[in-house]
Amino acid sequence: MKRQGKLLIIGFGPGALEHITGRALAALDESEAVIGYTTYVDLIRPLLRHQEIVGTGMTEEVSRAQEAVRRAEEGQSIAVISSGDAGVYGMAGLVYEVLIERGWSRSEGVQVEVIPGISAIQSCSSLLGAPIMHDSCTISLSDHLTPWESIAARVEAAGAADFVIAFYNPRSGRRTRQIEEARTILLRYRDPATPVGIVKSAYRDRQQTVVTTLQEMLEHEIGMLSTVVVGNSATVVYEDLMITPRGYERKYNLGSQAQTLKPHERLRTAAEPWSLAAAESGQAEGAAGAGAAQAVDAGREAAVAGREAAVSGREAESVRMEEAAAQSLAAAPQVERLRSLSGRLKASTDSSFELEIAPATGSRSFNGDQMKLLAELAGSDGQLVYTKDGYFLLRGSRSEGAESGARLLEAGLNVSTPGDYVKVKTCGFCEPAQKRGVKCCCPAPHPAAWNGCAQRAAHQCSRLRDGLQAPLCWMISDW
Repeated sequence: MKRQGKLLIIGFGPGALEHITGRALAALDESEAVIGYTTYVDLIRPLLRHQEIVGTGMTEEVSRAQEAVRRAEEGQSIAVISSGDAGVYGMAGLVYEVLIERGWSRSEGVQVEVIPGISAIQSCSSLLGAPIMHDSCTISLSDHLTPWESIAARVEAAGAADFVIAFYNPRSGRRTRQIEEARTILLRYRDPATPVGIVKSAYRDRQQTVVTTLQEMLEHEIGMLSTVVVGNSATVVYEDLMITPRGYERKYNLGSQAQTLKPHERLRTAAEPWSLAAAESGQAEGAAGAGAAQAVDAGREAAVAGREAAVSGREAESVRMEEAAAQSLAAAPQVERLRSLSGRLKASTDSSFELEIAPATGSRSFNGDQMKLLAELAGSDGQLVYTKDGYFLLRGSRSEGAESGARLLEAGLNVSTPGDYVKVKTCGFCEPAQKRGVKCCCPAPHPAAWNGCAQRAAHQCSRLRDGLQAPLCWMISDW
């Protein structure tokens, strides 16, 4: 009976022998022949003892896969090697494609085992700090096998979705423009000061690591041995390391042992107003309570009708809002802010109000009391929506707008109606960095984002920055 052959498709990691897994070492040892790209064979040659070595050059991937399948069908145990992980732009998929062409059966054909390794996105990120702590993707910029329009569409989608991106195969002797085009696409969605890490030959001889920005990345060496990691809107640089916050600061106080939310409270929907469950709950409650909200509004209007009968409607509204402000706030600056907010709410003709609520300027965190207040004000009739930019939208009956604004301002929150102010967004490390006296990496506002309002935006942002005396990441929005 003919001996059953076996294909061992091995990812041996970045190249340093200590980063090869135990199973990969055992698979190499049990193989009769090792087939791979000559450069990769040389990296693991110290581990090879008895194996026949079949090394070929670039663009010979198909012939390597075919030879490996042929030998396995003859009964040999064959190791097919890739750097990194064999299933990430490696040989695993190609070997399976060749097997499929030959009518391979998983139950009766040669055995196939894919042995995982450390891919470049992981090895390079370990050298850069912790840039892929949040959602990330890999994109190969090689258009030898994939149409460029498909690659560009993926870069566009990843940029719009704020993914951390690891670019594989960013540039070669013949392919020089692809990384430039990718950068141009990303600049439509990201600040030029977005952190970028460039790693060449990770964990090999002549390793090089550079931390730069999206604006300046092309000033550094980028080649076929490089992996380029582009941060997202929250990624920061600290001590020349790239760090992408996971989002813990939304719930936890990272500088204190005492936490506002107890362990049993932390996974509740009320503690995660940005979650899908909270959004669905808010929509359901809003639909169910629409009729009740109208009845409550009618009752409130009847209760104040006697006091407001002696004055015109606009004067009565002004009196009522100013009284709410006087009762809720003692500080003069807060009163002035509430009067301004009340005026904008009064000018609206909508039957409901909508407020944008952000943490104290220079912070990204809401404390437990503020979260409870937001939930209370939304109640069962209103809506509380968490946005991707880190602030809440509170929607409710117009008659409650001024009072809600007063309580929110008193709680130390920034409150405005949509479109009133330039939006200033801090990165996840600005606040803790400020507390430690550390200079943050956050840039000044990018003029290209001001849509013709550069002088006005510069003046406003300068006043904000000078008043705060804190490093900020800036996101210019509508006026």
